[in-house]
Amino acid sequence: MNGKVVTRNIVDVPLEQIIVSKTNMRQTYDPEKIDELVHSINRIGQIYPVLLHRLREDKYELVIGSRRFNAVRKSHARVIPATILEDLSDQEMVILSLTENLHHNDLTPFEEARGILRLCTEHGMQPKEVSRKLHKPLPWVKGRLKILSVPEPVQNLLCENKVTLNYVGILASLGNSRDQIRYANVVAKQSLSEEDLTMLIREEVKGVRPERPASRKIFTPMRLALKVKSFHRFFKNKVRPQLALGGSEAVEVRRSLRELRETIKELLSGKISKN
Repeated sequence: MNGKVVTRNIVDVPLEQIIVSKTNMRQTYDPEKIDELVHSINRIGQIYPVLLHRLREDKYELVIGSRRFNAVRKSHARVIPATILEDLSDQEMVILSLTENLHHNDLTPFEEARGILRLCTEHGMQPKEVSRKLHKPLPWVKGRLKILSVPEPVQNLLCENKVTLNYVGILASLGNSRDQIRYANVVAKQSLSEEDLTMLIREEVKGVRPERPASRKIFTPMRLALKVKSFHRFFKNKVRPQLALGGSEAVEVRRSLRELRETIKELLSGKISKN
């Protein structure tokens, strides 16, 4: 941190002298893991120190180790082993906290995104600079920022692992939150692939005929649904006007349509094998 670390000594600091930094990344904690940590502390003590930033002689700001801090406090201990850092800027504390938590995979995607957003908005950093400071690819940084643009219901589905980050990137391309929520629910209920979601959006929202995918031989339910919709539009817009004109060819088309309708009824009733 630009040579500003003045000591690496580990000292015991009273819990009452520590405040949680406003740059703290962690917002959610697993109660079971906290309890496991409390049990470990009660049995063998706190092994790894927390990282503190000195505010004044008797007051410190917690930079890294919020879960350890909570566990020690829950164990009713009065002090915690800590390493003290001096003269850190807010930007340096955010970067340090993010880097440490990313190293241990301790943050949710939203906690990571909020930390990155703080660097961009409060400290004027560009995504490219954030990427360099965190040693993360630029697309990863931009992807984290993108998830903050989707509405809360979509974020909840992501937290529940019903929608993944890759889907969020696709949903974020939609123009309004209503569509984002609707298609996120479709993904969750129908277990759509990313390719199927992209096809559905192109077909229904953007009015663009889906390009033939490289894996077009794989006939998924969503591709079937899109084909049926396209088939329906074709008959409604092209065939129906022709049938109204009558003639022997129209009679033959009507007969074929009746056969098709009966086949579909049998298929939906389960009388025809889907294999």
